[in-house]
Amino acid sequence: MTEEKTNLFKGMFKFRTQLKQPKLDGDNPFFKSGYVTLEGVQKAVDEALKGTGLSYIQKVYNDGNGGVGVETIIMHEEGESLSSGPLSLRPTKNDPQGYGSAITYAKRYQLAAMFGISSDKDDDGNLAANLGGQSKPDNNKSNEYRKKFGAVMKLSNLDKDTVNKMLFERIHNKYPECDNFTKEVKIEKSVELLDMMISEFKNGGR
Repeated sequence: MTEEKTNLFKGMFKFRTQLKQPKLDGDNPFFKSGYVTLEGVQKAVDEALKGTGLSYIQKVYNDGNGGVGVETIIMHEEGESLSSGPLSLRPTKNDPQGYGSAITYAKRYQLAAMFGISSDKDDDGNLAANLGGQSKPDNNKSNEYRKKFGAVMKLSNLDKDTVNKMLFERIHNKYPECDNFTKEVKIEKSVELLDMMISEFKNGGR
């Protein structure tokens, strides 16, 4: 029998009427856009939760495959709950910083998705058209980028903003000097990392 969630849904309706979308308080220089930090998302959610009977928790765990998992659960004071399901990510770097970055990323995007927070500026997934630099990128590489970007979205069931941010963090973790790359090199490195992400999601990364 399906669990009744009447109180939870009423709480979410009230939450939506009280929600004020946060400002983009973080800077994403690689994609030339802003985003809302985890703290910004949490603050917007906490303000809008007042008087709704709602609260949330975010569970972090080892997924057993070298990655970390996060699950966000929205709860109502009457006992009803709604889970996001697990989001598992494999850090680019196998060190505390890499794992910490993956956890923060997963928590931010799950929380934003569950509560309807607009956490990133929409660039329509067009990284290849907005990578900076002066020369025109190779059309074949640009098309390859778009194709692989779309494949990651389909395999992971993540939206374009989430995939954009994931790619951004991976590029900066692996290539700290990437802001100095030419447009062509940025696209090339992005395609390489998208290939890795495709492989991960095919092997159960989500």
